[in-house]
Amino acid sequence: MFDSETDIQLSLKGFASGNSGDEWKIKIDNLPHALILDTHFRGFTPLYDPEDHQADCIALSGLASHPFGSWQQKDGSKTFMWIRDALPKALPRMRPILYGYDTMLQKSSSFQSILDIACGLLNQLRACGWASPTAKPLLFLAHSLGGLVLKQAFVSLANTLQSDNTLRVSIKGGILFGVPNFGMEQTSLLSMVRGQSNEGLVGDLALGSQYLSHLDKQFSGLSFLQDAKIYWAYETRKSPTVMQDSAQNWSRGGPEKVLVTPNSATRGLYTRKDHSDYVFPINEDHSTMVKFSEDDHIYSVLVHKLSCIMDKIETDARDEILRNGSILTQAVEIGDDSLSIDTIEGMSSDSQAPSKSNAPTLDEVLKSLKVPEQHSRLNEIEKRFRTTLDWVFDLPESGFSDWLQHGTGIFWINGKPGSGKSTLMKFIVQDRRTRTLLSDWKTRHSPIYVSFFFHYRGSSLQKSFEGLLRSIIHQILSSQPEFNTILTQFIDGDEFVSSDCWTLLKLQTVFHEILEQTAIPLHLTIFLDALDEYDGPKEFICRFLIDIANITQTPTKDIRVCFSSRPWDIFVTNFQEYPSLRPEDFTRDDIMSYCLNSLKNEEISFSDYEKLITELVDRSRGVFLWVKLVVKDLAIAIQNNQSRKELKKYLRSLPIELDDYYAEIITRIPLSHRWKTYAMLEVAVRPDEPLESREFICAVECSDCKTYAAGIATLLKFRNYSDDNFSGFTQRRSKFYCGGLVEVLTANEIGIVQVLHQTVVDFVCDTKFKSLILQERAKITMDNGWTFLAKYRFLESEILESQGWHITQAVRYSIESETTTGRSLKLFLDTFPPSFFGRGGGDYPCSTTAFGFAALTGLRLYMIETLEVDIQVLDNCTDPILALAVTRLGNFPDKDILATTTLILQRRGEWAQRLDITVPVMRTILKRNTLYQWNLGYEGSDLDLVALLIDWGISPDIDLGNGGKYEISERVSDNGC
Repeated sequence: MFDSETDIQLSLKGFASGNSGDEWKIKIDNLPHALILDTHFRGFTPLYDPEDHQADCIALSGLASHPFGSWQQKDGSKTFMWIRDALPKALPRMRPILYGYDTMLQKSSSFQSILDIACGLLNQLRACGWASPTAKPLLFLAHSLGGLVLKQAFVSLANTLQSDNTLRVSIKGGILFGVPNFGMEQTSLLSMVRGQSNEGLVGDLALGSQYLSHLDKQFSGLSFLQDAKIYWAYETRKSPTVMQDSAQNWSRGGPEKVLVTPNSATRGLYTRKDHSDYVFPINEDHSTMVKFSEDDHIYSVLVHKLSCIMDKIETDARDEILRNGSILTQAVEIGDDSLSIDTIEGMSSDSQAPSKSNAPTLDEVLKSLKVPEQHSRLNEIEKRFRTTLDWVFDLPESGFSDWLQHGTGIFWINGKPGSGKSTLMKFIVQDRRTRTLLSDWKTRHSPIYVSFFFHYRGSSLQKSFEGLLRSIIHQILSSQPEFNTILTQFIDGDEFVSSDCWTLLKLQTVFHEILEQTAIPLHLTIFLDALDEYDGPKEFICRFLIDIANITQTPTKDIRVCFSSRPWDIFVTNFQEYPSLRPEDFTRDDIMSYCLNSLKNEEISFSDYEKLITELVDRSRGVFLWVKLVVKDLAIAIQNNQSRKELKKYLRSLPIELDDYYAEIITRIPLSHRWKTYAMLEVAVRPDEPLESREFICAVECSDCKTYAAGIATLLKFRNYSDDNFSGFTQRRSKFYCGGLVEVLTANEIGIVQVLHQTVVDFVCDTKFKSLILQERAKITMDNGWTFLAKYRFLESEILESQGWHITQAVRYSIESETTTGRSLKLFLDTFPPSFFGRGGGDYPCSTTAFGFAALTGLRLYMIETLEVDIQVLDNCTDPILALAVTRLGNFPDKDILATTTLILQRRGEWAQRLDITVPVMRTILKRNTLYQWNLGYEGSDLDLVALLIDWGISPDIDLGNGGKYEISERVSDNGC
């Protein structure tokens, strides 16, 4: 159709839709949308789309490159591009995808950083579905800057909260070409961009860059913990540098130099024999090292490396199936959405009703179900302001009163963050009109309505499925004691009735029995607030609500659910057909009333006052939380005697998005105080359980302590503080350093710390939060809230001479710190006195050194970082390292025994042949399983451990004494290991 590329460009000129001339929209008859052609390849571009594929492979190009052209063969031919034309044939179950982003250097007005580009990549990955639990595993091809973007994205993912784990763990490996891990020769590039907006980006690529050094340390630790298979390719030819000619034009005509050294490209693995399988040379310069022709001998090397990653993906998938076991076990442990109300019937295991002899009383059952913090979230939520929110009952347009009287199934209250959904739900639950409208004079049976307010910043029972079931079953039983006959069937008559007797499976089955039974009339309405704060898979909780809504109604049974949430896609997909309302559509008058009454005492004329509030309401867009923050700021401005014009200008200068408003609050805090701001917000959002004022402020004060001595001295300053002292002190400090984003609540006369609103959690968990607060210091800051909490707990345990809970918490926080930062607390822990690490004993081995303590508790990055500086520590350590690695103590439940044991055997595989080492190891396992009745399946996971040890050469028939030889070999053979 066209004779040349130029002809194509000329023919498309009339359809150009952008200023850059690299994208065209063409209207095609009989197609609903225009056909879009582009040459920029921005975003994701699949190059091959098989019907059934096993993994997605995303290619990231480098600096000043084209997303497609940079991978084309080097002779200038446009007919062959190996990722598109060759890879699908070699690896047909891998889908190759290009990712394009702005990498232009010359005349660029972009001031984006590597972090900005990484954030863009992550946002695109989420938007395209890779954060979904059903998304395919990911591997990457990354060249030069693209590798740094990948590393930064990986590090940023790890540092977010639990919701992003799916995306992070889906990254299985990749090949990184010429990545300047330790920097590159960029003096000529700096000359090109000097004075431009992107000078900072190029500056970060310098040799000796602290940012790159810290990024590499974090990526190294995180990729190790995730067992990601990463290969590193390095160039072996010099590259022409850029230079400017007499006409001021830039070209690659400068002196040839090695742009990225082998040491930098392989992150120091170039000279290490133990990593030789993961590094390989490409005899090209920095640009052409990714431009392969069809018969290029290096291409076969790449296919082999990618095949190894694909094999790992298959192995991981098989292991996951074996690890999860049956669908029932999987569902109970992780809340699988395949387990619905309809599938609970007929389940075996502990869900079956045991035989009864002495039934527990109603009070005993209620006490065993009660969640201590059952009503705490409800009490924390602010009450409505005066007569606001009456519209939910009074206005027919809301549809709510009609649903209460005549509706069925589900009613969905959805709205923007901060629009007052929780306050509205509290009002609905507590207002007498709700019960009145639910009542039916024709029936003698009273309606039951129960509520549960999910609280992401609260305890595990305040945000989990178990907490939900406990609470609503407790409320149903309190209202209708007849249901006790169902619950007592699931409690052994000789069993002490306590909270522990209610497993998740029992709770699910009991709730199903209550809903499905026909003997007792049931008119039930369930009110759930903040469904988006449920901490399990959202697909599961959606399925749960839909199952409830689909239960057949009868004259003696009707069950309904009213819930609130943000309008996330998962909720829109599942509930858009149900009746619903958005608070922001009805709250304009409420917001006006709040503003009028909040500012009425300020010295301002009525006309100015009215105009100001009208504009404030218009800008609020129904977000009540934004209004509260703005009203406080305006009140201060009025008190500072600002004029009408100044007030109006000030109001218009305030951001209208909550995230931007929080950022505005942060920018008001002097940079010299920001470390405390960072520490406070990090410590406030990380723990699963809310912290007391004492714990919070001590963790914050320990955040910058580098040594044991400094930490102990810091904590001793607070030894005489009472709880009241801490509450007041924390309130003042948090207001000064956080501008009201952190608050102290009183519970049982003890101050409890939490952030202002869930949107503050979202703000802190944003990938750019650290950069916003700490600015340049963010590039060299690896610690987060888990790190600060771990430091505090270790120091506290030493002051209190505690062997129990405090050490357990310290280790747990340390593991979380390692998992989210990629670094251990080695530098800090190495300053502790040796006596601190004496742990264990009794029936199990005892640690006496820091390295032994790390093996005992599963601090794998501490072990790795120690081995990097002293490989002989395994031989010189006086502790029984392998025996400590296989030890599982009850107070260290987060330890990954298999991974810790593998780490040691990979470096000392010959220990498997030494009886002085293997006998204590097998005795430790045997002792544990004798105590815990292995024959009943209590410690079935140890079969994997024994299989691993046998694979490394430990014989199951070694003589342990006292019949140990028979015990081990028989159990292993019986289970097919």
